[in-house]
Amino acid sequence: MVLKRPRKKPPNPIMKKKHTEPLIVRHAVGTALCFTDDEQNIYFIGTEDGQIHKCSCSYNEQYLETYNGHTASVYAIKCSPFIPDVFLSCSADWTIRLWHADREKSYLTMATHSSAVNDLAWSHQHGAVFACTNESFLEIWDLEHSTLDPVHVETVCVDTTMSVVLFTEESDTLMVGDSGGSVYVYAMKNFPSVGTSAEEATKLTSVLASCLSSQLPT
Repeated sequence: MVLKRPRKKPPNPIMKKKHTEPLIVRHAVGTALCFTDDEQNIYFIGTEDGQIHKCSCSYNEQYLETYNGHTASVYAIKCSPFIPDVFLSCSADWTIRLWHADREKSYLTMATHSSAVNDLAWSHQHGAVFACTNESFLEIWDLEHSTLDPVHVETVCVDTTMSVVLFTEESDTLMVGDSGGSVYVYAMKNFPSVGTSAEEATKLTSVLASCLSSQLPT
């Protein structure tokens, strides 16, 4: 897939010229990539312009969908392990956005500390729980509990930047990597008991429904 920037018209020239100068369209830079679990030929690409594109391995000349919302580089995109069409994105614009693949507009925008959000990861145990990293902090969010603030913020190390976060698939354990090459391992405690996959998917669906209802005019 060749990423292209939106075409912009050049400014009007002061003097007319006999020959029209061609428009210059630079290729956009891809900054994040995520394949879906249910359709292996479908993937999402985040760009330095803040756009997210849904693409197919079968088509290399056009996007299936474009999602606008972020105003700076997209650093990570992660699909939910319970509902593959639902995904999170994080950006240098200090925000995290919650999306559904069938909707161009995000369901939810979450602001973190005043810094870029470098990475995020869904929990494989809890449908509405995810973690993200920014600067020296690790944030744990439970969207079923709150969509405004994380349920826990951990200062990992003040001397380095937290760059990567990952949940293990079989437990409430997560790992965080920093710019200095260190890896930190955490175990989450006091979270609700884990339900079936269908029950955890229902939790996330309820979050989406609540976010959508709050966007409707009253």
